[in-house]
Amino acid sequence: METNRRGAENAERRELGEEMNRLTGEVIGAAIEVHRVLGAGFLEEVYKEALIIEFLRRGIPHEFEKSVTVNYKGHEVGKGRLDFRRCQSSNFGIESCSKFSPNPRSSSPLIS
Repeated sequence: METNRRGAENAERRELGEEMNRLTGEVIGAAIEVHRVLGAGFLEEVYKEALIIEFLRRGIPHEFEKSVTVNYKGHEVGKGRLDFRRCQSSNFGIESCSKFSPNPRSSSPLIS
């Protein structure tokens, strides 16, 4: 019986992983389209507005500039703000930087 329970748990984890991959793929696809059309060099606000338009065009449910409470092991440790929240399952931010590099002060869109 333990083996059946483990098998069901593994199948559930696999399904959750596949769903997360699908949702993440939708968000990344939208971000790539924004970058493909706009290119590099704009301020964060420009990419944010374009990404909102792309989410709406693709029917991707989202919230933007969402306030959140940060918890650590059951204790509130602070407040934060998410640039975007997609389907209540995938949180991400948008930054500007000139290329994929560890330098956060550069200037192309990067999803984090």
